[in-house]
Amino acid sequence: MGVLAWALACEKLPYAFVAVAVLFLPSAVMTVRRKLEFVGIAAVLTGALYLLWSVLFGSSLAQVDVSHNVSVALSHPILTIGKIVHSMLFR
Repeated sequence: MGVLAWALACEKLPYAFVAVAVLFLPSAVMTVRRKLEFVGIAAVLTGALYLLWSVLFGSSLAQVDVSHNVSVALSHPILTIGKIVHSMLFR
């Protein structure tokens, strides 16, 4: 589960919060203490990753035209889905 949390954090930082879903597991699977340890470790690793990214790339300016990206994705949905699946498979 820790590897899953780290992979989620490396893939996209907002997805790292999926690691919090472990809190909803029944007590028979994981004790409350283990759940809190897991979420704490995932939060520390995610925070470290974010701080590293922020120091290295936080000051760079990137121009992103979101409206253009959305219009291309809506006008070519199959191509967009293909690119998403392709990038997921090669990560």
